[in-house]
Amino acid sequence: MALATLLSHALQCMETLNSATTTCFNGKTASDLTASIDLSVLQERLTNMINLGHVLSNAAFNKLIAAFCKSGNYAKVSALLHTMIAKNCSPNIHTYQKVIHGTGNIEEAEKLYKNMCERGYGETTMSYNTMISGLCFNGKLDEARVLFEKCIVRDIITYNYLIQGFCKKGKILEGICLLGQLLKEGLQPSTASLPF
Repeated sequence: MALATLLSHALQCMETLNSATTTCFNGKTASDLTASIDLSVLQERLTNMINLGHVLSNAAFNKLIAAFCKSGNYAKVSALLHTMIAKNCSPNIHTYQKVIHGTGNIEEAEKLYKNMCERGYGETTMSYNTMISGLCFNGKLDEARVLFEKCIVRDIITYNYLIQGFCKKGKILEGICLLGQLLKEGLQPSTASLPF
């Protein structure tokens, strides 16, 4: 099978796995299929393609990065990000989002966020939301609040991450204050805004 065909097939499989939670494929669930995919072999074949001069798109790298994030193999995620940069395939906001959210290591995520800002992707609501989500998930509410205050344009998602983070830590009053601030800014709360 040609390498390009293999890559295409692998990416289709990953898309199917990412979108299916209970869908069966040949009698197996998505989680059964995920467990049977050897991502190391896929990465090796992609590396061979790169070494042969094939140019991979951001989308191809992003899919593979997402698969390694999902499998919890953060060392491979980091290696892929470095390979991507070394091969002049610039990470985009979606690459950074996947890596920051999927890294499982807040210190590494903070380094990636700094790198993302240096590359010009830092001052967007989407990038702030990604980092605020990661900080809240890791219980770093003070740092999340500082970043929240720097965020020039906040959306309902920005508020939801921080409100949920405070409420999960038992800081209900802070969550209620943020809900009031959200309303003052003219945003409509969603069900995620009301975790109390």
